[in-house]
Amino acid sequence: MSDPNSPVTRFQNWRRSLPPALRLILTINVVAFLGLIVLSIVGLGGLVVEWTALSSAPAVAITRPWTILTYGFINPLGAQLIWGIISFVFALAWLTWIGRDLENTYGSHQLLGLYLLATLAGAVLALAWGALGGGGIGLYAGAWGPVGAVVVAAGVLHPRETMNLFLLGSISMKWIAIAFVTLDFLSTWLQAQFLDVSHVGAYAMGVAFALAQKRNIELGGWTRVLLRGEGVAPDPMASYRASQGGMGGMGRARGGDDEGEAWKKAAKATSTKTAGRPRPAPRKSSRPAAPTQADIDVILDKIHEKGLESLSKDERKVLEKWSGG
Repeated sequence: MSDPNSPVTRFQNWRRSLPPALRLILTINVVAFLGLIVLSIVGLGGLVVEWTALSSAPAVAITRPWTILTYGFINPLGAQLIWGIISFVFALAWLTWIGRDLENTYGSHQLLGLYLLATLAGAVLALAWGALGGGGIGLYAGAWGPVGAVVVAAGVLHPRETMNLFLLGSISMKWIAIAFVTLDFLSTWLQAQFLDVSHVGAYAMGVAFALAQKRNIELGGWTRVLLRGEGVAPDPMASYRASQGGMGGMGRARGGDDEGEAWKKAAKATSTKTAGRPRPAPRKSSRPAAPTQADIDVILDKIHEKGLESLSKDERKVLEKWSGG
């Protein structure tokens, strides 16, 4: 019997606790990274990078079409081994910190879709830039582009939500996203005097993805087939929280009240009710301070079926009173 306190067991338990899409993305990146290290030791690392990274020359890239996706999962170590490892660890750390809450809020298909679409968008822009004679860096590779897209999407969806950063305190997602993009472009320019256009494309997709989500348009729906029916279902109240700048779980002080959990419990209770069951209409009472569960059920159903924009002013007031706002 394995020791429950051993590092291996604790890692396995942590990995199993991850939502499906985040676990899949992290696993592919880590396996590819460790495999690249092993192959580099036997002298095959350069060949692997050449055939999995995206060439900045369209004529070369078109002969390796798989690289428009694989480049977002291959993370070369570069000349500086230690820096390559640190960069890789921090990229996946950001993905874990922010991606978990996004997946739990909007569904596994949305996080996986965002990562893949950001990777594709970065490839399209990089190849278009190369075709126009803009030059490039030879090979595009690394998870920082799609990971940055996740950060940017969170900043657009929940600009006022906060995260507690070491030594910096509580910072809103809007400023975290702005700082992330600025530091990425600045560091790339200082190191090699070029702009990584694949990151520009990925970040632009992050913005577009978030704006679509705010309109209840799921750009990641096509990835459900990749998850084979497994995954976290989207939260019916996600659109309402996004419009208020909040997201359940992210950045809140541990141990404090989390009204996002109340939303989730109510949404879950609503989703399990029998379809077709008659529901009373929301009361237009002069006492909106005490909405009944029937009022909330009807409003949650309406958001789930028609979107947040379908709510009337009275229904929005009921939600605000019920959420403690």
